[in-house]
Amino acid sequence: MGKPLIVEMDKVRDQYPEFDVGAQKLFTDAVDKAKQQWPGFTYGGQYPSASEFGKTTLLPKFLTGYAGAALTNYRQYFGSVNAWNQIFNKTIDEDVIHGMMGFAFPDPTIRFTELRYEIGDIKYPRINIEEINCYNQPAVIFRQGIIAMEETPFLVKGYLTSTGYQRVVPVESFTLFKKKADVISE
Repeated sequence: MGKPLIVEMDKVRDQYPEFDVGAQKLFTDAVDKAKQQWPGFTYGGQYPSASEFGKTTLLPKFLTGYAGAALTNYRQYFGSVNAWNQIFNKTIDEDVIHGMMGFAFPDPTIRFTELRYEIGDIKYPRINIEEINCYNQPAVIFRQGIIAMEETPFLVKGYLTSTGYQRVVPVESFTLFKKKADVISE
């Protein structure tokens, strides 16, 4: 997977051209996995028809946050200091696949010093992110994106150093969906 980049979110496309290449590869890989997972379906873009799967942004409703909270946005209150706090923890719903290139921290105060994540049985190494305190709009960008397949446990934790609200936003994220009803309901 390689060492992730810590960058200013508003400069990632200008200063790191490999980001766009990685994001395109992530999307292509996710579409290929979706075709394997959902035989008989092809990619239909944002407005799929019958026998096509579609694409939308990664909606907060598809993830569960701190202390099992249902998310309506990516701003959460974290309360367990000097401990690992669950940022996202969810077994991915049936008929959806998520992809993301990293996480942005748009708040002026950053409450986490480390990140770690798991997808299914794979546990990835801890990432020290204290350096993000030197940035105005920091993001942790992976050189290879993350794909979380349907019915697979997905967990992201952060080591919290102070209580309070923190917005952690998946970057260049998307959801491939098999059923329109999963993304059209209000």
